[in-house]
Amino acid sequence: MKQILLIALSSRIILLITSFLFDILINDYDTSSSIGKENGGFIWSCFGHLVRWDSLYFLEIAQFGYLFEQFHAFFPLFPLFIRAFSLFLGVLDVPYHSQLLLSSIVISNSSFVAASLVLFELSREMFRSLLGFNEEDSIKWSKISVILFCLSPSNIFLISPYTESLFCLLSFCGFLCVQRQKWWIASLFFSLSVGVRSNGFLYSGFFLFRAIRISALSFISKGKKNNQVPVWRDSILQILTVLLPFLLFQYYTWTRYCNSSTDIVVEGYEEPSWCSSFIPFSYSAIQDKYWNQGFLRYWQIKQIPNFLLASPIFLLSLFGSIQFLKLVWKKHLGNLNSILRDDSICLLVLPMAIYWIFFLLIILLFFHVQTMTRFITPVPMLYWFVSLLFYEQSYFGAISVGYFLFFNLLGALLYSNFYPFT
Repeated sequence: MKQILLIALSSRIILLITSFLFDILINDYDTSSSIGKENGGFIWSCFGHLVRWDSLYFLEIAQFGYLFEQFHAFFPLFPLFIRAFSLFLGVLDVPYHSQLLLSSIVISNSSFVAASLVLFELSREMFRSLLGFNEEDSIKWSKISVILFCLSPSNIFLISPYTESLFCLLSFCGFLCVQRQKWWIASLFFSLSVGVRSNGFLYSGFFLFRAIRISALSFISKGKKNNQVPVWRDSILQILTVLLPFLLFQYYTWTRYCNSSTDIVVEGYEEPSWCSSFIPFSYSAIQDKYWNQGFLRYWQIKQIPNFLLASPIFLLSLFGSIQFLKLVWKKHLGNLNSILRDDSICLLVLPMAIYWIFFLLIILLFFHVQTMTRFITPVPMLYWFVSLLFYEQSYFGAISVGYFLFFNLLGALLYSNFYPFT
């Protein structure tokens, strides 16, 4: 564990220094965040280059709350953590927005280090149970998986005031609990992940898969049929636990903009159109209005460069998920009954492969496609797949690592200077 801790910390320090140097050597494309840097003293001078794009929203929400409708596209747990931890930094004689910046940097990077430790433990169990590696080999390839995580193509976001690191930590903790069949604890971690980022609600699929699997085993069993009511009851309650933060945040937004008692009503105020929807959820409407996200909205000729930017992670994810599905199929020679009875496959690996493909398609069809690079970061299978490429001595492993390294440098260069990057 000490070695994993050292690897994770070293990777953060190296990337922080690299991005800092890029910021000094190259003029910013957009200087709109330079106001904070000019008035933030030493802290902003060191870390101001990491305040770009969505991070501006998170820091604004942490300081002032949800001032405008578009702010509600960003979920509240990360800004709440930033604000809460900044209370411990009040002893520093620096402006409040500098305290918030330092707080966000500490949370993101400490979350990343913790996520690396959890990923190591999760990977070790996976390599041992699914592939039959001995303890020594499991540790070796788990370390390689963690190193790949430390070289993630979206690495620059993992040191910045973004949700990526915290979301990875909560996701990996949830996956580890699923692997160990601690279903209620897993639902709590996944629920917290939804409070950080909306797409965490997809983790509810792991509980649905479990219920379907147990029901299928009971159906095809030749022996006594088991009562499925407790399994479905627990799974439904766990799914609701995962979805609860999303529903509560939608309700909070509705009370602010649609309820007659709203605190923002002024003369001439008109309710947003989503208030009159059959299900008045603000999230998709706000993404549509302010970020033009929707079905095939991004499929335009002018977006071809962004599709090219996302193509490496798309191909890695597509081939990786298919390879794991093939591995599952070959291990049991296509025997469905045998597959469903194998915990090493059906607790985590099979539902995660299905989730990976499903999420990939959602991003491709509905999201800004270049965000795929960072949205796939919390999928452990990405790092397991590249590790296995090395294990099989495939030259695709070297190509994949080359892609990881190149995007590390590209991200540090573009993001720190306020150029568009994923």
